[in-house]
Amino acid sequence: MLMGFIIFGIMSIGFAFFATSLTIWILFAVYGLYMAMTDGVSRAYVSDMVAEKRRGTALGAYNALVGITILPANFIGGFLWHSLNVSAPFIYAAILSFLSCFLMVFLLKNK
Repeated sequence: MLMGFIIFGIMSIGFAFFATSLTIWILFAVYGLYMAMTDGVSRAYVSDMVAEKRRGTALGAYNALVGITILPANFIGGFLWHSLNVSAPFIYAAILSFLSCFLMVFLLKNK
């Protein structure tokens, strides 16, 4: 999952600074790699944290929280795009991605 976040950060930097017709196609493929590396793993991680008979509820809560956070994320992205420039939301995403990596390494290293 950590590598997935690193790939997402690199992809975001690519969209921010190197967006040409060719790189956009390549970066979308990299986005697919990120999704493949993180989507299933995050669901498995949630499933492993709860008792077997509560997995459906936990996955439902996880997906609900992901869905709920999409609205403010899109609002922030649109605000940055409109207020600053086209690259700003991608730079913001890269910063948050690398921050997530840092927090994963230092907060979850004992687990």
